[in-house]
Amino acid sequence: MKNKTNVLAIDPGTREMGYAHFEGFDLLDYGVHNLRTRDDHRQAIFGKVDPVVTRLLQEKRPDIVVLEKNRFSQIRANVRLALTVYRIRSLARRRRVPLVEYDPRTVRRVVCNNGNCRKTEVARTVAVRYPELKVYLTSDRKWKVRYHQNMFDAVACGLAYLLLHENREADDSA
Repeated sequence: MKNKTNVLAIDPGTREMGYAHFEGFDLLDYGVHNLRTRDDHRQAIFGKVDPVVTRLLQEKRPDIVVLEKNRFSQIRANVRLALTVYRIRSLARRRRVPLVEYDPRTVRRVVCNNGNCRKTEVARTVAVRYPELKVYLTSDRKWKVRYHQNMFDAVACGLAYLLLHENREADDSA
């Protein structure tokens, strides 16, 4: 990859939102933002999502935003997730940052060479590439493992974009 692409990868959610910031293949920042509210209204969701995503876009100044695609938006119970994804898209569009979405199976196929692997396998594969993440693989509490899985999904999503983008550049130069 000739020039390093500044990538912000987001794993959207209604409770927690994972994010990862890359410059080229260098993982600069990663984490999980808590989006839980006592209210279940749309304003409450946007009240949490807007400032988090806006701050990430301001601080990281990405060349591209990569999202894990919401596969279950047609299910009525996941309307809040669909609204969250829509809000992230509109915030990126407002800042004129291109946005790419990948299906979770595509991310797994690119990162693990298996589109049907489990989330734990994705997390282990990502931790092999980025050893500083190994500390988040296990915990004494199940909720901590689930919480950090959002971060691993975001890192995997960003990594999938970079791997696919690198292959496309190699094909173009040949």
